[in-house]
Amino acid sequence: FVESEGGFGWSWNQMEYAELLTLANQPDSALYYYNLFDSAKADIKDLRFFLISKGEYYLFLKKYDTALPYFLKGLVYHKQLNDRRQINRVLLDIAKTYSALQRNDSAILFAREGLTMALQTKAKPLIRDGYEILYSVFDRLHQKDSANHYYRNYITLKEAVMNDQTRGKLAAYNYEHKIEMLSKEKQLQQQQIKQTALQKKILLSCIAGISLLSVIILRNIY
Repeated sequence: FVESEGGFGWSWNQMEYAELLTLANQPDSALYYYNLFDSAKADIKDLRFFLISKGEYYLFLKKYDTALPYFLKGLVYHKQLNDRRQINRVLLDIAKTYSALQRNDSAILFAREGLTMALQTKAKPLIRDGYEILYSVFDRLHQKDSANHYYRNYITLKEAVMNDQTRGKLAAYNYEHKIEMLSKEKQLQQQQIKQTALQKKILLSCIAGISLLSVIILRNIY
């Protein structure tokens, strides 16, 4: 974290640390870091990320009425800067919040907007989340056809995301395995070099000993 003259400076690391503490079910510790952010002095580019992160903190705690204003204000700032990736993220956050509050019409509206944007950018995790929200809302409304439609798509995307994650983990494992093998090969080569050097030293010592012994013998004979 970066310490500023006016106190504890906001940083990406600080926000991510607060989010990790939230996911680790340590909300009090997470709130400590959120409270270090001075929203009155922050500019939009920092404030918008703080608002969404803090909103997701309250969403995690199921304090939906508290989370919603953070999301709505953050959405305005993201739209001002035309940050489509973050707009997509917060649209689905808002949809989740409205769904939890059982404000179904608003949940459907924001979920569809978020899903449309996610489909355009082919962001699989966000597409999955969009389908899941719409499935749960229509299921609650007992609209079986729509619920089944979104549920099938949700399951498909859920498996696709899991497969991508599995491939990513496998690729990481293969990469780490290759590094480990190269490291072992390097260690073996270094050992072989040391053994060769030692053998050369022994050989030179033997040659030197034999030469010295020969000189001594010859001098005695002479």
